Amino acid sequence: MMKTNTYKVLNMNCNHCVANITKALKGLPGVEDLAFNLKVKEVEVQGDISSEVVIKAIEDAGYDVEV
Repeated sequence: MMKTNTYKVLNMNCNHCVANITKALKGLPGVEDLAFNLKVKEVEVQGDISSEVVIKAIEDAGYDVEV
């Protein structure tokens, strides 16, 4: 079953950040779609994937996630 979770990425400030996070998440099994909102610093992840895996991938890319 596909689910949607939203993550607050504290230091996501520009399209370069979006590209880096997209690269980190798109390769993960289970990720179906991503939606970004730079204004509120959020990424919405759609797919069958655990929050722990998503958070680790974002943090490994160099970003801070507020849980």
